[in-house]
Parts: sequence; C-alpha cells; structure tokens
Amino acid sequence: MAQAPTLLAVHCRVADNVGDWHASPVDYFPFPLEVRRMHLRQLRPWHFGQPMLVGGGGLLFFAKRLRRMLARKRAPMVAWGIGHNAHGESRVDYSGHEYLAGFDAVGVRDVGAPWPLVPCVSCMSPLFDDDYTEQHELVVYAHERFPVGGDTTGLPTLGNAADWPRVIRFLASARTVVTSSYHGAYWATLLGKRVVAVPFSSKFHAMPHPPALAAPGQWAQALTQARSHAGALAACRAANRDYYRKAYAALLGG
Repeated sequence: MAQAPTLLAVHCRVADNVGDWHASPVDYFPFPLEVRRMHLRQLRPWHFGQPMLVGGGGLLFFAKRLRRMLARKRAPMVAWGIGHNAHGESRVDYSGHEYLAGFDAVGVRDVGAPWPLVPCVSCMSPLFDDDYTEQHELVVYAHERFPVGGDTTGLPTLGNAADWPRVIRFLASARTVVTSSYHGAYWATLLGKRVVAVPFSSKFHAMPHPPALAAPGQWAQALTQARSHAGALAACRAANRDYYRKAYAALLGG
C-alpha cells in the first residue's frame, strides 16, 4: 500500500516570535493528511514531492527562496496569508513578485496587491472570543528588535517573545496599543483596540485595517489619529474561511 502524503506546513517558524509561530493555517483548519510543520529554511530537495502549505507571515522577505521552492515543486503548493516585508521601506510594491503565479493558489495579507486578500490566519484563534477586562488607557507592545522609542516610563510593556495567551490578555487590557510588532497591531485591531504602530518594514503599510503610523519616538503625537475598526475580526475570519475552501481544493483536488 502506498504511503499517504504528508502536508508540509511551511512558514517562518521561530519560537521566540509569537506572531510567526502562530501564523500557520494548519493550526486552525483541518486537512486529512499527516501534517509536518517546518521553517522554510529546513526544506530539502526531497520535500518538494509533498503537498505544501506556505504561510503565513511576511514571507516575501524570502523572495529568492520562494522562487527556488517554486522551481522545484512537484506537488501542489499553496500560499496562504503571506505578505510584503521589506525592512526600512514604506512602499508595498509587488512588481518583481510575479513568480507567485507558480503557486496553485495565492492569498496575501496586503491590501492593494494583485492577489486576493487573506489576512493572517491567526484571527481564527478562540483567544479572540474570550471576554477581557480593559484596565489601562495605554500599553506598549514592542518587537524585541525594534523598540517604539520615546518615553514609555510607567506604561505597561510587553515584548513579542511572550506566551501568546499572555500577549492577547495584555493587548486586550488596554484602550490603546502602541506597538512596533505587525502582529501586535493586527491582534490589537481584532480585539477592537485603537492602535498606533511604529513601522520598521513595508508590511505595516498595507494592513487591511490600518493603524495610525508614527516614527520611532513620536508615537505620542499620533495617539489622536488612532481609531478602532468595528467588524475587523469578522471580516478577517470570513476571508480565511473562504480561502480554506480554495486552498483545500488546490492541495487535495476537491
């Protein structure tokens, strides 16, 4: 009897970055295959005969690697919720990424891209369905490598290497969140918070429910521009449910 194929769930699987770690669709949607989770840097030539689910996260940062992966593919390959991630840039430019057409289905997390919008699948977590108590007017959630800058003395602060339930409770405890983390901005928005993001990459500039943006150290001046986005959670979940059907068909043929 032939061995059943393994579905490779490939993303930027980094344990000390809570957003990247929880961005794989296989953690939220069922697929009738054995699943193996991998960092895309772990892929070897013999993996490309297996069906592959690539994403989410800012994987266009690895454009050269994605091109090599597509050149080697010998089984269905689907991109789910991947996005632009050019450090030090604000323009989200998809020219040069035409190779994405090599996927059997493509969904990206960036607004205005020439591919269907599929926000990060982490929105499907039941953590967003819990009830939380708002305790703080303002909190700071910082990417470990990119601080928000300015005076944060006395403000509740957390970094993006923390445990995910703790992160969600922390974001939910505030009325307004200042963050240099993409997923911090995204999750706070899903929780109905006002968000000021301090961007270090293009990925902050095409979010489906945009935060207020500020340069490092200047977030205080942007607080009055921050607003909540009613319905963000429902919209992001609906887009992912729709894409699941497309991805399933592309990977499994039905």
